[in-house]
Amino acid sequence: MGAVSHSDYPPQVRDLPRIGDAVRLDRERIIALAPDLAVAWTSGNRQADLDWLAARPVRLYLSDPQEIGQIPSDLIAIGRLAGTEDQARDAANGFRGRLAALRAHRSKAPRLRAFYLLWDRPLMTLGGPSLITRVMELCGLTNLFADQPVQALSITQESLLTARPQVIVRPRDTPPSEDSIQRLWPGKAPSVIVVDTDLLYRPGPRLIQGAEQLCRAVETLRRANASGDTRPPR
Repeated sequence: MGAVSHSDYPPQVRDLPRIGDAVRLDRERIIALAPDLAVAWTSGNRQADLDWLAARPVRLYLSDPQEIGQIPSDLIAIGRLAGTEDQARDAANGFRGRLAALRAHRSKAPRLRAFYLLWDRPLMTLGGPSLITRVMELCGLTNLFADQPVQALSITQESLLTARPQVIVRPRDTPPSEDSIQRLWPGKAPSVIVVDTDLLYRPGPRLIQGAEQLCRAVETLRRANASGDTRPPR
């Protein structure tokens, strides 16, 4: 059994042999481990590596859910291949229940125009195909660059200011910082929501936890705006 470089959940995964990353798979290490199942991410692995895995005597499952509601089916499919289908079905049903609860309690207030600040130098954001865009929509936010047909893109400061976001969503524990946000605006910056990328950047069972956190932060921001308290939610 092996895992890619940044795999760290559950904690037991940290002790597994490393077999490369999104840039390059360590083919010699994979051959030495002789796996009978490989789970790859279509959008995150090089096509050359996927083709190499497909030519190996190993079952290859390509995981790349494009919608939040596709994640439970993905869990069941992987569980069936791994021999843990019962546990996978339990996890999938729990995910579906929590997703249904978020949809049922979704605010009927107008959506807030939101900018996801993926990186600041260069200035980067998320486009329409990103699963995080779907999470933002679920929580009552409109990604201002959702019309772009790419996962991520570089933009200019002028295009950002012209878009006039009401909310900035930024990742926790990585750039960009609060200081970099202030540098982007000539005046007062929009409200900021900080998200846990450990949860939202991985299209697995914990994504629903990240969605719940974001939805709570959006509702907290709405209440604060209604009361005149413009301090950003934490």
